[in-house]
Amino acid sequence: MQKSEDQTIEYKSSWQDDYFGWIAGYANAEGGILYIGVNDDGYVIGVSDLHYLLDTLPNQINSHLGIIVSISHGSVQGKGNNLKHRLVPADIAAKPENLYARGILTTAALDDIDADPANTKNVTNSVQQLFDAAPGFIKQLRKSEDYRNKIRADLERIQTENQVYVNADGSLDYVRIEVDRTPYGVPYHGHYYKRSGGTTTEIKGAELSRFLLDKVGKTWDKMPAARVKIDHAAVDFFRKNAVEKGRLTEAKAAVSDELVIENLNLKTSDGEYTRAAAMLFADPEAVIFGAYLRIGFFKKNKTANTSSFAYGDEVHGPLVRQAEDAVDLIFKKYLKALADIEGLHRSETYPTNKEILREVILNAVAHKNYESCDPIQIKVFDDHITVMNYGFWPFEKLKVEDAYDIEHSSYPINPLIANGLFSAGLMDKWGQGFSLIKEQCGLIDAPLPEIKATDDTVTLTIRGCKKYMELLERLNSFTSSITGEGASEGVGEAAGEEADRLERVVAFCAIPRSRNEIQAFCNIKSDRFIRQEVIQLLLEEGRIVRTIPDKPSSPKQKYIATKTELERAQAIMDRN
Repeated sequence: MQKSEDQTIEYKSSWQDDYFGWIAGYANAEGGILYIGVNDDGYVIGVSDLHYLLDTLPNQINSHLGIIVSISHGSVQGKGNNLKHRLVPADIAAKPENLYARGILTTAALDDIDADPANTKNVTNSVQQLFDAAPGFIKQLRKSEDYRNKIRADLERIQTENQVYVNADGSLDYVRIEVDRTPYGVPYHGHYYKRSGGTTTEIKGAELSRFLLDKVGKTWDKMPAARVKIDHAAVDFFRKNAVEKGRLTEAKAAVSDELVIENLNLKTSDGEYTRAAAMLFADPEAVIFGAYLRIGFFKKNKTANTSSFAYGDEVHGPLVRQAEDAVDLIFKKYLKALADIEGLHRSETYPTNKEILREVILNAVAHKNYESCDPIQIKVFDDHITVMNYGFWPFEKLKVEDAYDIEHSSYPINPLIANGLFSAGLMDKWGQGFSLIKEQCGLIDAPLPEIKATDDTVTLTIRGCKKYMELLERLNSFTSSITGEGASEGVGEAAGEEADRLERVVAFCAIPRSRNEIQAFCNIKSDRFIRQEVIQLLLEEGRIVRTIPDKPSSPKQKYIATKTELERAQAIMDRN
């Protein structure tokens, strides 16, 4: 049966001792087959050391790797047989190395073309055979002497590197080495390798730790933690959410903190707290560095097409609370709702909703590789949010592009942590997170978050919903028409004239702005001037209003343009 080269199949022209590492990589992954005597494109070119491979290699593999593999012998009659393709694509068949492997590209054929490049004499059999196999290739040979010299040099190299070994009876041999997946890690010279995609890579660092734990049925979060001090408020938060979401009954929730943790299987057989228990209900940073969320707001510089850090926060504490605390903080401090007036009704629109943001952050918390010792990075921009997590995408089981469309299982690297968050009612059914996100995006007419996965990171980018992006574009266009700048760029130039300055501030306050933001926008250092000559004047003129009118001195006080000013802005936009 012919098979393509992929994660479980590899074709090699000849045996090299480096392939012991490849065999270990197969054993450490899902197993696989290594063919010797077959080139990269699947053409059988034979082996020169068949008996060595069949008689000696099994013992060497066992000696080096401690495993037993199945080694068998196969043969094909004549050149040109392909194990990889049932129907060989024309571009592959016409490669010089494959024409040589098929017995078609020969020194004799090149000599004949050199002798008669214009094709004025009778065509020799060797040239005719080459023409039948690759007419475009032979036309290039006849056309250019330089190209013929290049192919002749290539042929000499190919004959050295990819010799074709034909037996006396015209057959060509190949060897098939079949490797089974092992339930334990297989090292080669003290290093561990794993087959991933179409390559064999060495496993190092945190991935190696996770790999070895997985091989013995353990995960990082199942290991015991020392000196754990349970945060009882975190357990109470768990109880409250679990009961509200129907994950626990009132009776089962009304037990001691210790029993709650035991019922979640968060203790070892020796009665010690696991790392999952410490991470969920204690101080996770006492277990490992970097177990927190870092949030930052970034301003866009539209003229330079860059972004710069403006301000930020960190969310620490038990994992069971981190996502919820982060969502609350982001909506209160980082995201600005844009106002829209339809008739007598005023509505506000955020770029996304809490359900989408919460699910994305919870997935990052549950699936993070905590041994990276780096925090989860949340970057907030005017029109999108990125959540970058140091984790592992299960490439072997789920393609990134299929995440929203194909029903799949969850593949948590921290199953106890994930189960704790699920039991708290914070996460939906395992494997349904992307379905929930897709559903919520449909409700608010937003694009699906973009997923970018590397070998050790997963980043989701949440774009603003359609209505928010339309309002933001209107706001930027309106503000730019008055100030010469986009509203989302943040800080404006000081106005030269008083009336112009006030007009700028009103436009800037199309969304709620604090005194500090207005002062920075005007580029004025005097607090008194901003209070009396700008804010107070606009309040008296009825052009802006306080967002907390009953508490004028509140530290959370902000100012927004009045309905009349917003309608005026809309009218200007409609005219434009």
